[in-house]
Amino acid sequence: MPEIVVSVLNDRKELVNLTIKCDNNRLWHLGVLRRSTKPIPKFPQVAELINYYKDLLGRGNFCNVYKGIYNRPPDEKIVVAVKICHEGSASRGFQETKEARDQMLSEAQMMSYYVHNHVIEMFGVACDHPPILIVMEYCPGGDLQSHLKRMKEAIEAGERLIYSLEAARGMRYLHKKNCIHRDLAARNCLISARGQMKIADFGLSKLVNDLEKADAEQGESNEPSPQIPLRWMAPESLRRPMKFSTKSDVWSFAVMMYEIFNCGLKPWPDDPPKKIATAIRKCHMPPMPDGTPEEVKTLVSQIWLKKKG
Repeated sequence: MPEIVVSVLNDRKELVNLTIKCDNNRLWHLGVLRRSTKPIPKFPQVAELINYYKDLLGRGNFCNVYKGIYNRPPDEKIVVAVKICHEGSASRGFQETKEARDQMLSEAQMMSYYVHNHVIEMFGVACDHPPILIVMEYCPGGDLQSHLKRMKEAIEAGERLIYSLEAARGMRYLHKKNCIHRDLAARNCLISARGQMKIADFGLSKLVNDLEKADAEQGESNEPSPQIPLRWMAPESLRRPMKFSTKSDVWSFAVMMYEIFNCGLKPWPDDPPKKIATAIRKCHMPPMPDGTPEEVKTLVSQIWLKKKG
């Protein structure tokens, strides 16, 4: 039966190798416990076993993110975040699992191109056997949206401007590298150990050339993807054929600034999707929250403009 060997730190901070085994019922367990006279924990997925023994940072439809230690030669220990792709289960078909794996590999490839103070760093990817793992920079401050909701009015306007500036620097770098993020939002900006903004979550990101090729192949049949969050989409991304560019990222950046000055709350919190889409297409965007500096209001109003003609 299949088995996986993982390197972990024990209670004495020593590096040890542990074997994760799969029994005849396709349940995973720690190999060192197989001779135990007591019942041992068993799990249908490797990710569930790791969740039982390690820190879970986040959970998604197709992957979980855990806190771990990366032992970088010669003797450096780095706290990292490890994204693990879910394996197939009775509730998830083969095609769905394959698409999740392909998306994770695409995201890992995309992240490997970028090194910048305001873009999340990737250390590597393990894809020689399932599950697929992406090892990346750990940001103890969590995501910006949660931070804004937690701290609320305690965050001064100057600090909110710094959040916006650092995110803008990260996005400018990505655009210079011909990367269209397509999912820029406060929830996808992380706060590093040094308090810096880090652009993260490249699951929907594309290179400019890839987008142009997709437009040529799909033409008028290009339908909006349900994965892409409606409130952050630009008007041209809600029409057929859909259009994504650096300009649509800039539009999303303005929506993120709305979040930043609204304590993490999204625009149109209770409106139905159809009404929101209509408002965006007509460029009928909500006014910036009270307390937003006039310069920021002016900047956002210049972004949320409908091109004449």
